This record gives sequence, C-alpha cells and structure tokens, in this order.
Amino acid sequence: MSDWFERFGFAEVAAGLLVGAYPVDSDDIAVLAAAGVEILVNLCEDAEYGTGERKRLGKALAAAGIDEHRLPVPDYG
Repeated sequence: MSDWFERFGFAEVAAGLLVGAYPVDSDDIAVLAAAGVEILVNLCEDAEYGTGERKRLGKALAAAGIDEHRLPVPDYG
C-alpha cells in the first residue's frame, strides 16, 4: 500500500459509499477491491500523479474490475 493511501485511507460514510484518499498504485487498488469497491469516482487532476502513475493506475483498476469515472477538480492546495 502506498504511503499516501495508508496515511489518509478511506472510510464508509453511508451504506455502500466510501470516501478517502486517491489510490496511486496496484496495492491501493487491491485494498479497494478487497473492500468491495466496484466504481471509483476520481476527482484528481492528472497533475496530481507522478510520472506514469495514471497509466499504471488505469491498468490496475481494469485488472481489478473496478470502473473509474473521472471528474478532475482543482484543489488549489
């Protein structure tokens, strides 16, 4: 699991709805798959990912059978 995902994690906020840190690697995706996640709504901009992370993340999501819906939102952080 990535340091980012481990540090900020995720939690259930309503029945069947989780919210939390964005996953950055296949280990993070495995944690989400184990939690029963079927759809990921990703609010992150491409610039928030390191070189090659987006491409690897997309492959890991597909391999885990998790659909990703992207809605990039600037966080001005």
